[in-house]
Amino acid sequence: MRRLLPLLLLAGCGGKAAVTDPMKFHADALAATEPAALGAAAPGSAAQKEAVARFKAFFGDLKEDSVKANIRSVYAADVWFNDTLKSIRGVDALEHYLVDTARSVESCKVDVDEIIPSAAGVYVRWRMHIKFKKFRRGETNSSIGVTLLRFDKDGRVAYHQDYWDSGANLFEKVPVLGAGIRAVKRRL
Repeated sequence: MRRLLPLLLLAGCGGKAAVTDPMKFHADALAATEPAALGAAAPGSAAQKEAVARFKAFFGDLKEDSVKANIRSVYAADVWFNDTLKSIRGVDALEHYLVDTARSVESCKVDVDEIIPSAAGVYVRWRMHIKFKKFRRGETNSSIGVTLLRFDKDGRVAYHQDYWDSGANLFEKVPVLGAGIRAVKRRL
């Protein structure tokens, strides 16, 4: 169980009441963060590029002190956030979640490979490299993914939706749990 603690922290920390309907959360988030309604900067504009640069710097090396110091300059007060592990609403809940995440890892670095502005927001293609303190010690776990971001009129993230395979890139590496997931996948 001690080896699973960082993983449980990632999946269960912070936030308001648990999301019982992820599709409703997603639909509500999309409706609430329409770029035109938020007064967001135009796709590819200098303001949008500055907002993306703040996001990149924030996740470039995730540490507890940097989360606390910078989260409110990167994320809007009423942010909608989903990283496939947890759906969160509000910057205070997000801060709690990310601080707990930072505490559970030796390092967490995100390399941004591509930025794709669109009318829907900004798509960020990335590679994450994470070393847990107690889970798979000393080993760098890497994964790839894409994040859709929508910004408010102040250039802060109002909507953050990650798309990545948390099963293969995280849960399958957990002893016992991973074996069960792999067995189910073989049967599909």
